[in-house]
Amino acid sequence: MNRLRIFAATAVSLVMFTARGYSASCSIATLKGSYAYQDTQEDPDGTKWYIVGYLKFNGAGTGSTNWIFHNSKGSIENNQVGVPLTYTVDQTCTFSFTQQGGLTFSGVISNNTNELNYVETTGWEFRRGSAKKVTGRD
Repeated sequence: MNRLRIFAATAVSLVMFTARGYSASCSIATLKGSYAYQDTQEDPDGTKWYIVGYLKFNGAGTGSTNWIFHNSKGSIENNQVGVPLTYTVDQTCTFSFTQQGGLTFSGVISNNTNELNYVETTGWEFRRGSAKKVTGRD
């Protein structure tokens, strides 16, 4: 009987805490602020790219990005500043953003909006990355 009570209490606790974890609701306003990001890309010819920068979201569907990149062939570029982007967010806390020029990414918002994980979905190359919210860059 004691084991049954422990099992029942554990099951109820798991259901309560699991339901809570999936009940988060997001909107376009959820994604607001600046995020420092890093991502990697591999082109069909095998060239690898290492990219770092900032993503800035205004909470209303637009923003900008800055980046510096280096590739496995020795190219370095750091003049991409303030490139405009548009974005959407759905209720399940997934998001998509498109940079000027058409490069599109989709991902998830996590850790109380402090982290983003995403992949490139345009189909031009294989690219994936993550970002962490930063303060003092808004």
